[in-house]
Amino acid sequence: MSGYPTQSDGAIELPDAEQRAALAQIVIGRYKFLGPDVSGRWAESNRADWERQFESSLLTVAAFGRGEVDTKTAIQAWIDRAEDYLRSRPVAPPTTTLALPAFMAACLVMGVKHTLDPRHWPYDLNLNLCAEGMGTKASSSSWKSVLGTKRLPEATVIPSTKRTDASPSQVRST
Repeated sequence: MSGYPTQSDGAIELPDAEQRAALAQIVIGRYKFLGPDVSGRWAESNRADWERQFESSLLTVAAFGRGEVDTKTAIQAWIDRAEDYLRSRPVAPPTTTLALPAFMAACLVMGVKHTLDPRHWPYDLNLNLCAEGMGTKASSSSWKSVLGTKRLPEATVIPSTKRTDASPSQVRST
C-alpha cells in the first residue's frame, strides 16, 4: 500500500490478504476473545470490521518502534496513537477506528512483547511499543515466524511490585 511502511524504504514487509487471514486464525485459535463476535445477525459485519481493524493495526504496529515493556502507558493510549498515525497517512487505510481485540491480535503476530494474560483480559496489558521512529525497528521475521510455526510469542512476565491499596481514611473525597 503506497504511503505506508514498505520494505524498500527500510520498514518491514507486511502480510498480504491471504497471510493476514491465516495469521488471524492463529491468533483467534489461541485467544478466541481477540476475534470478532460472529454470533447473531451482525456476524458478517462484525467480521468485516475486525478484518479492517486488524489490517490497519498491522500497519501501525509495523511503524512503531520497540523498546522495553512499558508498564506506565495504558493500552488505550497506544490505540489512540495508532489511530492518529493512520489519520496522518497520505493514503486512506482500511479504517482509522481501532478496537482493542484487533489491535492486540496485530501486536501478537508482529512480535510485540506483551503481558497478555487471558485470566485478566482486558486488564494488565503492557506492550514494548515506542513512538514511530523511536526504539528499535520491527522485523518482518516476526509475523513470518508465527505463520511458519503457527505459534504466537508467549507473554512477558514482569515482576510484580507489592501493591498497597489506600485505606478509606486515606482517600479524599471531592
